[in-house]
Amino acid sequence: MENYKKGEKGLSMQPDFSIIIPVFNAEKTIQKCIKSIQMQTYSSFEAILIDDGSSDQSGQLCDQVEQQDQRFLVIHQKNAGPSVARNKGLALAKGRYIVFVDSDDTIEKNYLQCIKAQFDLSDADVIFIGYSLFTSEEMKINTYLPEKYSSGLVEQALELSAHDMFGYTWIKVFRRDKIIGLKFDEEVSLFEDEIFTCDALSHCQNISIVKKPLYNYVQNGIGTLMTQTRQNYCELQEKVYLAWKRFLTQYHRENLLPNRADFLVNSCMYYFYERDINVNAFLSCLSKCTYFLECTLNTPFCNALRKNRRFSVRCMRLVYRIKVAIGRVMHR
Repeated sequence: MENYKKGEKGLSMQPDFSIIIPVFNAEKTIQKCIKSIQMQTYSSFEAILIDDGSSDQSGQLCDQVEQQDQRFLVIHQKNAGPSVARNKGLALAKGRYIVFVDSDDTIEKNYLQCIKAQFDLSDADVIFIGYSLFTSEEMKINTYLPEKYSSGLVEQALELSAHDMFGYTWIKVFRRDKIIGLKFDEEVSLFEDEIFTCDALSHCQNISIVKKPLYNYVQNGIGTLMTQTRQNYCELQEKVYLAWKRFLTQYHRENLLPNRADFLVNSCMYYFYERDINVNAFLSCLSKCTYFLECTLNTPFCNALRKNRRFSVRCMRLVYRIKVAIGRVMHR
């Protein structure tokens, strides 16, 4: 193992990797997460633990590791959310490559070694990796691997997005010099990963993949940010669309925007059908969003909303819910 000495704000020599881990009330999982990092077969890294105002023992557990392992740096801050924590980590990072790990997940012991080898073999600015999905009881559910769909950056990004292998922060590793100055939107607590990725890719030329499940993602289920109903869902999707618009415009691929708009409108339609939201507020917001105005869908839902036929849209929602309820009864 290489001998790194910690300076006032971290290690005195540049490591290859900076691993950024936001930590909030993760006392049950953080030690396992840290252990998976310490067991890496590739040792040139620094790990930056951002304790985001935890009220449990997370902060103390992180401090213990910092005292025992020079490669770990712990920062304590008032609770401000994962985006603020990641931005703090980005500001402190010294590594050539940026890695994001969530405090309730783990990485395989050859994670860094495989990624470093791929960076050495390719001219990639960002590498996407595979992952395994686990329950909180450590039962493996499935494995998901990225594919090489295209040699073009835009086409590859769109295909990864279509296969749900794009937005997650932890599914990719960036060259730090490509994302210097970029920040996560601190006012967003959903889709911030996808927004950041789109903005980062605007500064990249090449995507590569490692077709191995190197990351272990733990699905916590009820109570997570993804399962919470958002009354501002349409506004959050607007931020996503504008991020894609910046990215595609950067590469003069505006012709691909209608497909993104159509996808987001469909996503909002099902959100409207399935979630308990303020109906009028939701529809009013959606009808004004850029992606709705620029979508090309000619569906009953879109046509009714364009003509402000709110009653018709409400009826579609009711019919959808009745069909879902009948389906559940039939499959009991």
